[in-house]
Amino acid sequence: MNDTSENQFKPIAQIIPEFVTGLVADLRKVGVIRGNDTKIQLSGT
Repeated sequence: MNDTSENQFKPIAQIIPEFVTGLVADLRKVGVIRGNDTKIQLSGT
């Protein structure tokens, strides 16, 4: 079984959405991104 490879990919799969969400939140503060753009960003990852 490929438990090791799965364990390596799980953190990455968790880190990327968190990173993107943080980025989106920062850009939202500046007013660069709006609601619709956020949906496109999240679905694109």
